[in-house]
Amino acid sequence: MKRLVVVSIFSITLSVGLFAQTPTASPIASRAVPTPTPTAAATATAAVSPSDLADRIHQKLEKKLRGGKHGIIVDLDDEKSHEDIPAMVIPLVGIVFLTIFGAPVLIVMAIGLFALLVSRSRQRTIRMMVEKGQPVPAELLAPHTRAVRQRSDVRRGVIWTMIGLGAMIFFGAESGSDWVLKEMQKDITTEETLAVARKIKQFDIIPEFSFVIGNPRDPERDTSETLQFIRTIKKINPRSEIIIYHYTPVPQRTAMYGNVDGQISFPTTPEEWATKRWMDFTLRIDPKTPWLKRKTKNLIDNFEVVISSRWPTVQDIRAPKWSRTLLKSLSAWRYASQVYAHPKELRWAHQFINLRKPKEESL
Repeated sequence: MKRLVVVSIFSITLSVGLFAQTPTASPIASRAVPTPTPTAAATATAAVSPSDLADRIHQKLEKKLRGGKHGIIVDLDDEKSHEDIPAMVIPLVGIVFLTIFGAPVLIVMAIGLFALLVSRSRQRTIRMMVEKGQPVPAELLAPHTRAVRQRSDVRRGVIWTMIGLGAMIFFGAESGSDWVLKEMQKDITTEETLAVARKIKQFDIIPEFSFVIGNPRDPERDTSETLQFIRTIKKINPRSEIIIYHYTPVPQRTAMYGNVDGQISFPTTPEEWATKRWMDFTLRIDPKTPWLKRKTKNLIDNFEVVISSRWPTVQDIRAPKWSRTLLKSLSAWRYASQVYAHPKELRWAHQFINLRKPKEESL
C-alpha cells in the first residue's frame, strides 16, 4: 500500500514538471515554420549541387560584365586554356629566324646562281658559233671587267672597310718621312696617313699605327722625322695606339732594302739562329744593326716608353683606373717638354703595374 502511494506521488510530480516546461500556445506561435524532417533536408541538399552553384555564379558574372565594358572574360574551362599558344608562336619564331639568317644566304645563292647562268649562256653561245664557223667576238672571249678605280677611290674604300670592321683597326704607317715611304714603295704619303687618322676619329674608332724606324740610309733623320710625325698623330687623335719597331733586314735572294748586304751577315745554321743574339734580332728586341747608333736606338726605345705611359693601351681591360692615372701623371711632363732620356721611373712603374704589351702580345 505504501509503495503504491509513493509511486502515485512520483508520477503526479513528474507530470506537473513536464507540463510546466511546455510553452503556452499563442496566435503568433501557431504560425511557426514546421521543423524540416531529415528526409526533406537531404532532398534540399541534393537539389543544389556544386555544378549548379558554379553555373549560377557564372551567369551572374556574365550579367555584370556583359558587353565587354570591363575588358574581362571569364573562362572556367581550364583544360582548353593556352592550348592554342604553341600553335601560333612556333610558326612566328620560325619565320623570324628564316628572315634573319636565311635571307642573306638566299641572296648570296641567288647572286651565285645568276653568275653561273650567265657564264653557261656565254659558253653555249660561243660553242654554237664555233660549230657554225662564225667568228667569235672578243667581248665573248674576254668578259667585261670593271674599270680599275683611281687611287683616291681605293683609299676611300679601304677607310670605309676599316670602319665597318669594328672599334679598332691596324694601319701600317711605317714611317713619318715621305722619302722613306717612297723608298719602301708604300704608295702612300704622310699627309694621307694623317687624313686617315682624322677620318677614323670622326667615327670614334681607335686606330693602331705601326712604324719601322731607323732607315739604313739616314737613320738619325728618319728617327727624328718619324717621332715628330707620331706626335702629330697623337695631336689629331690622342687615342691612337702606337707600335714602334727598329728596322730589321730580312734575308733576300736579291739585294736587301737599304743596300745593307755588305753590312750584315746572317747565320748559316739553325743552331746560330737559336742563339740569344739572333733571337733578339728576329724579334726586333735588339737587332744590333751597324747603321743604327746606340744613341739613336736609345732615343727610339725611350720615346716608346714615354708615349706608352702618357697614353696607356686600351687593349688591357683588366688594368685598374689608378694604374693608368699613375702612368699618365708620371709621363706628362716628359712628353710635354720632349725629355725622353732615362725614363727609369716609368720603367719601374710599368714593371709594377705590368700592363699588357700590344707590341709583344697580339689580340
